[in-house]
Amino acid sequence: MNTFSSGGSTAPGIFVAFALALITKMSDTGGYFVGSAIGKHKMCPRLSPGKSWEGTAGGYAFSLITAGIIVTLAQILSDTALLSGVRQMTGSVGAMVWFFFSIIVLVTVGICGDLLESLFKRQCGVKDSSALFPAMGGFFDTFDSVIFIPATMLFLLQVGARLLN
Repeated sequence: MNTFSSGGSTAPGIFVAFALALITKMSDTGGYFVGSAIGKHKMCPRLSPGKSWEGTAGGYAFSLITAGIIVTLAQILSDTALLSGVRQMTGSVGAMVWFFFSIIVLVTVGICGDLLESLFKRQCGVKDSSALFPAMGGFFDTFDSVIFIPATMLFLLQVGARLLN
């Protein structure tokens, strides 16, 4: 079976999209909590003064742990159709390696999206991108890390399909 096929019900595909958004947002969450607790080395103080290297490492860790939990659930709950998309993406050792490599790439893209949005705010001289979610920096600050994820994931799926099939 094609490891990266997209046939069948749309529910597994929607769950994969939800899982990717969750994994990306866990990077933000891990980065915030670890960075707040132990962050001392600033990553890019001119763009995002609160972002630290320690927080970045925490973000990667939270994302990889979340991805591991999702993959484990997909294997344990093998009769659940909702998790079939994840099982297809991690059906062999090579696919599993590619999946976790892809998570690292996606988290990196999410961090770049966050820094890009911070750059836009600095250039405009504003602290929050909108008043919609003021406690979290505004609307775009809430979703900046997931903006480029769909396109990057499609690219990674295409490359993975060529490498693994």
